[in-house]
Amino acid sequence: LINREISPCQTILNLHWLNGLMKATNSNTFCLMPFTHKYYDGDFVAPCCVNVDENRKELNSIRKSFIEGSYPDSCNKCFDREKIGETSYRQTYLKKFSDLEFEIDDNYNLLSKPQTFDARLETTCNFKCTMCGPHFSSKWREDLDIFDLFVVGFNKNKTEDESQRRLKNFDRLLEETDGAKRVEIFGGEPFYMKSALILVNKLSKNEENLKNLQLVIGTNAYFKSNNKFLNKIKMFDNILFKVSIDGYKDVNDYVRYPSNWNNFCNSINILKDIGDISYSVTISCLNLLDWDNIKKFIGEENNYYMLESPDFLSINSLHPKVINNFYENSKDDKMKKYVKNFYQYDSKKRIKMQLYLNALDIRRNQNSELILPWCYDE
Repeated sequence: LINREISPCQTILNLHWLNGLMKATNSNTFCLMPFTHKYYDGDFVAPCCVNVDENRKELNSIRKSFIEGSYPDSCNKCFDREKIGETSYRQTYLKKFSDLEFEIDDNYNLLSKPQTFDARLETTCNFKCTMCGPHFSSKWREDLDIFDLFVVGFNKNKTEDESQRRLKNFDRLLEETDGAKRVEIFGGEPFYMKSALILVNKLSKNEENLKNLQLVIGTNAYFKSNNKFLNKIKMFDNILFKVSIDGYKDVNDYVRYPSNWNNFCNSINILKDIGDISYSVTISCLNLLDWDNIKKFIGEENNYYMLESPDFLSINSLHPKVINNFYENSKDDKMKKYVKNFYQYDSKKRIKMQLYLNALDIRRNQNSELILPWCYDE
C-alpha cells in the first residue's frame, strides 16, 4: 500500500489510494483537513480547530490516527454532530475536496503545501455581539468594563494588541494562499478589515485565483454599497458568504448589536447578486427559543453550533421549565436532540446571565426582558 518509489523517506498518499485503505480501517472517521488544510490565527497555526501547533509532534500523531481509522478527542465536535444525524465540517470538507492529493513522510510530517486556508485576521469589527467580546471585536472595547467584570480569566491588557498578534504570520499567509483551492476570511468583520482588503488585492493579481479559487467570507452582512472590500471581491467568480445570524428580527438586533434587521436583509440581497450564501447560528440562551423562527428564515441548509464561552450565556443558563417549553413547541427534532445532549442546568450561571444582560441593557439602552423573555422565565 505504501509507495516508496519517489524516495526512501517519503510516503505518497492520495485519496484514490486512501479509499482502499479506509475500507480496510474505518472510512467513517477519516478527516482530510490535517493533510490539506491550514488554520491561521496569528501565531496559532493548526488544521481546522485541532488544538495543536503545526510544528508539534502531536499533529503527526493526529495524521497517523486518522490514517489508522481512529481520531483524537480534539475532533469530538464534528463526530458529536454526526452522532445526531447532522453533517459535520469534516464530512462537508471531505465531500468537496476528495480529489486533493497530499504528501507526507514516514513520520507523518506534511511535505506538500496546504491547499485550503482559514484565515482569522484582525479584530476590527462594526458589531459588539452580546456573546462575543473584545478579544474578537474591536467595538467591544466600548463596553470593556462590563466584559471584564463578568468574564473570569479575561485579560483586558491583551485586547490592545490582539489585532497585531493575529497578523503575526500575515506575510506568510499572503505567500501561501496564492494558487490555493479555497481561502476563508474571518475576523472581526472582513468588510471593515484592512488586512482582508490587502489579502484579496493580492489574490486578485493572479488570474487563476479569480477563476479557480473559492473565496469564503464570514460576515455579519452589515455594510454600505460603496464598501471597498465589497467592490474588490466582485472580481472573483466563486464566492461563498457565511452569514452570521442569531435571531429573527428584534432578537437578532439585540444579540448582534447594533444590527438593524432591515439593513441586514438589504445587505443579504446585495450578497446574493455576487455569490452564494450559507448561514451560521450560535445557539445560546439568547436565541434557543427563537430557533424555529430563525430556521424558517434561513432554511434547512445551515450551520449551527452550541455556545460554550462565556459559559453563563450557554443554554445551561435557561431554567428547566424554559427548556421543557422548547421541547414541547419546537418542530425541529434534530435540535431537540442536540439540546438534550448538551443541556445541564446551572442556576448560578442563570443569575450571572441576567445580571450581565441588565448591565448591557443600561449601557446600550435595550430591554432584554422584553425581547428575550425566556432568559427570565421560570
